[in-house]
Order: sequence, then C-alpha cells, then structure tokens
Amino acid sequence: MVEERISPAVVIPIGLGLGLVAALAVAGVALAAKIGKYTQVEIVAPDSASAGEMVPVTVKVTNTWTYQFAVYVEALYNSEWGFDTEDRWIYPGETVSFSGSFTMPNRDITIHARSYVLDGELGLPEGWHRDAEGKKSVALT
Repeated sequence: MVEERISPAVVIPIGLGLGLVAALAVAGVALAAKIGKYTQVEIVAPDSASAGEMVPVTVKVTNTWTYQFAVYVEALYNSEWGFDTEDRWIYPGETVSFSGSFTMPNRDITIHARSYVLDGELGLPEGWHRDAEGKKSVALT
C-alpha cells in the first residue's frame, strides 16, 4: 500500500474500506487523502511518465458531511496546467469524479487538487469555500 504525506494533515491509506474517499485517479494507482471539514480529496496518478506522454487525471471528491451541497474541484501542477470544473451536487457519503489530462513536461511535477464547497446547508458565509486539498508527485522517466 502506497501513501503520501500532505503537509501535517491526516494521511489515510486507500483500500481500508473507509467509504469516504476523494481522489485524483490515474491508472488505478491509489495514494493518500486529506480530509477537510466537509469533503475528502485523495490523489491518484502514475508515479512517473515520459516527457510528451499524456497523463490522465481524475479528481474524486467525497462528501463527508451530513448534508448535501455543491462542490467543485481545481487541479493544477506546478502552477502551470490546471482544470477547474463545473460544480456538482453531492450527497452525504457520495463520491463524484472530475477528469482532465496534461502532457508531461521535461521535468518532475507535483499535481495539486483542492475541493471547494458552496455555503447552502453548511451555515458558511455566502460563496465558495476551500475545504480539502491533496498533492501527488509525478517523476520524469
């Protein structure tokens, strides 16, 4: 089982049947997750890729709260490439996926993903609020 530390945050190995999983998913390789107050984001990506290779990315976010709300994801690497997503309604315990891809540059990179939640039932001030985030390194081969 592979896991990656995300700042001083909680690290949860995937495959423990926790049910509250959120992720970047690539090639079916699972990594660690960070839990926010309302969501969980986990990063999955290949450990390495060749320069010029297309690297598919899927971001999965799980609602760890007791209410439904809207969520969207922002993903990027080295502040260069990224994708924002349309927001989706997510119910308690549900996981939603967001996908994109990038061309591997001629150097190692780190993918970052963040979840944002809309106030609604959460009692937050109006607007979108950053909740959970994760990162995953991809080495140049």
